[in-house]
Amino acid sequence: MTESIFSQIPETLPPVAERIAADMLRLVDAECRRRVGNHSDWWSAVWESTEATPTEIITAMGTSAALFFAIASVNKQQISTVAQILGVTTLALGVPDKCMGTPETVTLNPDGTATVG
Repeated sequence: MTESIFSQIPETLPPVAERIAADMLRLVDAECRRRVGNHSDWWSAVWESTEATPTEIITAMGTSAALFFAIASVNKQQISTVAQILGVTTLALGVPDKCMGTPETVTLNPDGTATVG
C-alpha cells in the first residue's frame, strides 16, 4: 500500500515563523493585560483597603516600600506608553483614572521605607 491515499495533506500546524509570531503576540498581550490587572489591584489594595490604612500598609512594607512604589511607577509608565502607542486612554486598557496617581503624596526614603502625606 502507498504511504497515503492523498497526494497532499495540509499541515495542521502553521509554518514556524507564523507560530512563533503568534506565540510572541499572545505573550506580549498577556503581559500587558497582567500589568494592567496587577496595577489596579495593587492600587486598590493600598488605597482602598477596608482592613488597614495606606499608612499602615506602607509602614508594614518596611524597607521594601520604596521598591514597591518604584516598580508600581514603572508599571504605570508602561501602561501609559502602551495606551499612547495604541491611541487609547489608560481607562480603555482597563485602568481607572484614579489608579494612575496616588490620592496622597508618597515620599520614598533613602532607607527604602516610604511615608504618606
